[in-house]
Formats: sequence, structure tokens, C-alpha cells
Amino acid sequence: MMKRGLVSILFVSLLLVVNSTAISENAQISGKDSNKRYFVEEGREISSINKFGYSVKESKSLKGKIIYVPDDYPTIQKAVDHAQPGDTIIVRDGTYVENVVINKPHLTIKSENGPENCIVEARSDDDPVFLICSNYTTLIGFTIMDGQFGIRLLHSSNNIITNNSILNNGWIGLWLWYSSDNIIPNNNISNNGGYGVRLDASSNNQITNNTFIKDGVSIWYSYQNIIEGNTVNGKPLVYLEGETGVRIEDAGQVILVNCSDIEVKNLNLSNTDIGIELWDSENCRIESNVISNNGCGIEFWYSSNNIIANNTVSNNKDDGIELDDSSNNIIMNNTISNNKDDGIELWHSSRDTITNNTISDNRWCGIWLDESRGNTITKNNIDNNERGIFLWDSFGNRIAKNNFIRNPIQATFEDSLFNWWFNNYWDDWKFSLPRPIKGTISLEFIDRDIPWINFDWHPSTEPLEG
Repeated sequence: MMKRGLVSILFVSLLLVVNSTAISENAQISGKDSNKRYFVEEGREISSINKFGYSVKESKSLKGKIIYVPDDYPTIQKAVDHAQPGDTIIVRDGTYVENVVINKPHLTIKSENGPENCIVEARSDDDPVFLICSNYTTLIGFTIMDGQFGIRLLHSSNNIITNNSILNNGWIGLWLWYSSDNIIPNNNISNNGGYGVRLDASSNNQITNNTFIKDGVSIWYSYQNIIEGNTVNGKPLVYLEGETGVRIEDAGQVILVNCSDIEVKNLNLSNTDIGIELWDSENCRIESNVISNNGCGIEFWYSSNNIIANNTVSNNKDDGIELDDSSNNIIMNNTISNNKDDGIELWHSSRDTITNNTISDNRWCGIWLDESRGNTITKNNIDNNERGIFLWDSFGNRIAKNNFIRNPIQATFEDSLFNWWFNNYWDDWKFSLPRPIKGTISLEFIDRDIPWINFDWHPSTEPLEG
């Protein structure tokens, strides 16, 4: 009995020594270099080197196999189909024409010798070149081109996308859709048709040290992202979130999220996706900037009590100035011309003031109100737009003392009643009698539109001074 007791005591002691050693080793690992963060996962280790840069390296704990394309499988997609979580796919030099769907986690897919030597072109230009719909994918070192999207992350998290050239895709270079906790550093993103990087309902991502040429970033319902160290056409991409009291003096693109009292002044913003974008921001001043040849010039979402003044907004591919779900803003003393869509568009926006602007030669409308109510539009020169002003399902707006000149359709409306038109100058109406404004209203019970007329009850017979 005594011998059995001694054996039991020795066995328990040995277990305690082994366990203590393991705990000590783990403590040494977790404690090394407190200035870095280490993420060790099956298949990879990521070490954060500094505020902006990241290195991606093979983890010693990797147990997956290495697959070569085209040695083992002729295409990247075939390699993905046959890979298991933790595997690394290395792609030899060449051009691969395919659309790749990555639908299993913990894969590393990288070129052998960098993006200059390994090109992936879309076989179908209606689809992404790479569609990532799983988690923990690492994508390194490709030129990615000619798809509808270069890379699309679909409900996908904890991916690393680095050292790629993403260019010439039809709409979006890199699209994050409901995707979070991704790391996107050191990519070259250029000449994509709509957006370089777009975040839709995607948060807690890190987008750092990327180079954008004729491209940029767009935000939609996305918060708590880190977007730092990027350039747009050689200038800083300025992204601020939760900041107040800042003056921006140098930028290639400006994005403000949940900011207040920001001044954006004397900038020249061109050849990016959206020159200036505001989300949930207030009391900011956008003044004396030249904003041209972008996708959209200035775009507000859910932003109020801001001022857009004395800017030149021209030759943008979409709207010059667009306000969405935004209220109590002032747009004044701007020159807004030659934009390929509308000069100014208000959507779901109320109590905004548009005054003393020159709005000319825009492709569709000088001003378009879409489901917008209680706005004041006064003392603008609205000249040679396809339509001077168009109201759709918009009520209670005041449109007074504007000059409507040379617009093929000076003013029209659909389903828009109870707007007050007063004392505007119309170059096609020389009478002091009320000037009719033709439009339509919908009668749902007979499922058809019928002609309707509003009136400017006291039109001016001479152009008005602003």
C-alpha cells in the first residue's frame, strides 16, 4: 500500500512539472515584444509591425500542404476546390483567365513572384475575379483585372488582402459587403469603373498604405474602420471618424464619418470616386474647393447643419452635389456645371437651402428633388440643363426668385403637390400672368398618370440679380 501511494505521488508530481513547463512556455510566447500584436491561427501568423504596416508570414504551426498551380492543378479554381483548410496555394508566373470562388476557410493563395508576373483576368466580366465567401483567406501578390469586381468579400471576415494590383474592373476594385475584421494593406488600386474600395455595412476593417490612382474609397453604413496611410493620386486620402475641430489643408479625397466642425477648404480634388463624402456629420464647412472629374463631386449621407459654399464643382461623372437623408444644410454661391448627371440632387432630404448658385450645362437636371420636402430654392441661375428643375414625390418646397434660362424643359414634376413657385424668371415666358408648370400625378385607383399643372403665380419678366 505504501509503495502504491509513493508511485501515485511521484506520478502526480511529474504531471505538475510538465504542466508548469507548458504554462511557462506559453507565458513566454504571449509576453514577447509587447509593442506588437500577434495573431496565430491555423495556417498563418500575422504580426502587426507598426501603426500602418503588416507582414504576413508562414506560421511554424502550419500543418497544411503546399499546392502549386499549374503543376498540381491547371487552374486556381481547381486548386481551391481540392484544397483543405490550412493549405497554401502558390501560383506560378503567367496569365490565368478565370473567376475564382473561395468558399472554404484558412487558405493562403499567393503568386510565386508578385503581381507583375502573375495576372488573373476575369473570364466573365459580369462577376468578381475573386469572390471570397469564407473566412481567414490570405490573398497575396496578384494583378486582378477585367471583372465586374476585382475582389468581392461577401459576409466574410478575418481575411488578409495585400500586395495586389487591382485595376480596370468594371465597377468596384475591392468590395466589402457585410464583412468585418479584414486587413487590407499595400495594394495598388487604379482605374476601376465606379469605386476603388467600397465598404457596405462593413466595420472594424483596416485599410492601410494602399495607393489609389484615379480611384478612392466609398463608405455606406460602415463604422469603426481604420483607414490610414493611403494616397489618392499622390495626395493623402483623409479619412476621419469621430473627430471634431479639424481643418483639412491637403488631400486627394476626404471622407468624414461621425464628425463635427471640420473645415475642408482650398483643396483641388479630382480623379477620385467621391471628392468629399460625409456620413453622420454636422456643422462642417466645405468651402472654396475645386472638385472636378470625379465619380460624384460632394455626397452627404445623414448629415445636417453643414455649409457648402464658394466651390467649383464640375465635370463629375455622376452628380455635382448629392444630399441623401440630410437636412438643414446650406448650398450657396457655388458654380456647378457640366456634371454628367444632376447638378444638385436631394433625396429624402428636408429643410435644406439652395441659394445663389450658378447651375449650368448639367446632363440631366440642374436640380432634382426626390422625396424631399420643405426645402428652399432661391436666387439661383439655372441655365442650359436638360431640365432646369425636376420634383418627384416632393412636397412643401419653396422655389422663388430663380432664373430659368435655356433649359429645354424649364421645370416639371411627378406626384409633387403643394410646392410654392413664386417670382421666378423664365426666359420662355414674357407675360406677367401666372406661368404654368406642367407635370403629372398618379391615380392609383385607375393605375395611371394624368397631366397636372402647377403655377408660378407671379413670374418676373426680367432676369433677377442674385
